[in-house]
Amino acid sequence: MSLPRADIRFALPRGPRTAVVLGGLTAWEEGLRQGGVEVGGAGAADLAVAPAALAAEAAATGAPMLVLEGARRHRAAAASGYSVQAVLPLPDALTPELLLPLGQRDAVRYAVRRWRPGTTPLEAARNLAARELIARGLAPPGRAPTAVAAREAGAPALVAAAAQLLGRELLDWFAAFGLWPNAETRGAFFLFERGRAEPDWVVKFARIPGLERLFDRDAAGLARAADAGGLVAAAAPRLLGRLAADPLCASVETAARGERLTTILRGRAARADKLALVERFAEWLVAVARQTAAPAAALAPERERLERDVVPRWTDRGLAPDAVSGLPPLASVFQHGDLWGDNIFVTERGFGVVDWESAKTHGAPLWDLLYFLTGALALVDGARTDEETLEHLVRLCRGELESSAVLFRQLGAGAAATDVPAEAVGPLAALLWTAYALLDTQHAERIARSGDTGAAGAPLTVRIAERWLADPRLGTGWRAWR
Repeated sequence: MSLPRADIRFALPRGPRTAVVLGGLTAWEEGLRQGGVEVGGAGAADLAVAPAALAAEAAATGAPMLVLEGARRHRAAAASGYSVQAVLPLPDALTPELLLPLGQRDAVRYAVRRWRPGTTPLEAARNLAARELIARGLAPPGRAPTAVAAREAGAPALVAAAAQLLGRELLDWFAAFGLWPNAETRGAFFLFERGRAEPDWVVKFARIPGLERLFDRDAAGLARAADAGGLVAAAAPRLLGRLAADPLCASVETAARGERLTTILRGRAARADKLALVERFAEWLVAVARQTAAPAAALAPERERLERDVVPRWTDRGLAPDAVSGLPPLASVFQHGDLWGDNIFVTERGFGVVDWESAKTHGAPLWDLLYFLTGALALVDGARTDEETLEHLVRLCRGELESSAVLFRQLGAGAAATDVPAEAVGPLAALLWTAYALLDTQHAERIARSGDTGAAGAPLTVRIAERWLADPRLGTGWRAWR
C-alpha cells in the first residue's frame, strides 16, 4: 500500500493540490494520487518530493513546498530560501505510525512514552534514549529524518487551522496514523499548549477524499454520549468543531487524559495489577449498563436489524434461525461499540474513552462487556497475534483458563444488572460476534473496492464467529460462563 508513504504531507503548512515527484519515488506518486493530489501535471506544482540527495533539483522546480526523504542535513533547502522542519517517521518512512517533529520536547516525550514505551527492559532503555535525542532536535543513530520545507514557514495546515478555531497561537504537536493504515484509517494530530506534558486537543483527519460519513458518525456518537449524561458523558471527549480542509475532512475534539489500557496490559506491571484494572473497567461498564438501561421496547429497532441483516447471513453456518426471535424481552443499554484497549485511557480518578462513532443509545446488553473482557484478558495473558487472540478467546470462554473466572464473574454481574436471563447470554454472545463479523466484512469489502490492498485475509471477528458457532461448548447454547 502506498498511501502511508505520503502521510508526511500532513506536516506541510498548506495542503498541496498538485505535486511533482523526483527520484523514482513511485510509492509517493501513488499515495499522493490516492490522497486527492494531482501528480505530474503541467505547470508549477505546489509540492516537490525527492530523496535528500536531489534537494537542489527539487528546489529548482520552483515548488513552494518540499519534502526531502532522508535529509539528515537541510542546507540545500535552507540555502534556496526554504524554512525547514525536520520530522521523524516511526517506525520508518514507508509505513509511519507516528510523525515526530524534532525538538518539540513535550510532544515527543508524550508520543514515545505512550506509543512506543518498549516491552522489554532493553527495548525500553533504547526507546528512552531515542526519545531524548528526538526531543532535543537530534535524530537517533541509524534514523534519517525527513525535511518538510516551505517558502512561507508555518505549522502543519491542520494544526494552524485548529489553533485558529481554539483561539491559540502556538501549539506543539505530533501526528499518529494508527497500526492498520488502510485508506479509511484516519490520522490524528495531538496538540499541546506550550509547556504542557499532555495533549489538550486532538485533530482527526481523513487521508483520502470522500470520508465525510466517518466525521458525521463521530459527531452523532459524541452527541449520543453527551445526551446519555452520567458516567458515559464524563468519559467521552467533546467535539469542538469541524475544519475546512477541502478535499479532505477534519475535526477537533478534546484529548483523553491518562495511559492507554493497551500499553498497561502489554507492559511490565504485575499480572494481579493488570487483572484488577480490567475488573475496574468491567465494573464501570456494568455501572453504565445499570445507569442507562431502558425498557425492552427501546431495543426493538436493534432486534429488527439483527433479524433482518445478521441472522440470514449466518444460519447456514450454525446460527439458530430464532437467535433473535427466541430472545425474551431485554432492556437496552448505551453501547460504545468498539471497546478495545487502544480506545480506553486510564487515570487515577477513572477512565476516558475515545472513538464513539459506533455508539448507540439503545444497544444490546452485555455486548460491550463481553467484547471488552475477551480482548483485555487476551492482552493480560500475553496474546499478541490474531491467531493467539482467537485461540485464547475460545479457551477463555470454555472456562479453561485462569482468566475465565474474571470473565464469568463480570459477565454474571452484567447480566444481573440488566436482568438478562441466563439462557439469553449464549444467543447474545453469538449475535455479538456475527454482527461484528458482518460489519468488519462490509468494511473490508469497501476497502477492497477502493483498490487498497493493505488489509488482507478474513477479519478476526469473522474467524471468531465461525469458531463460536462451530464449537459445541460455545454457540447459542453457551453455558460454561454460569
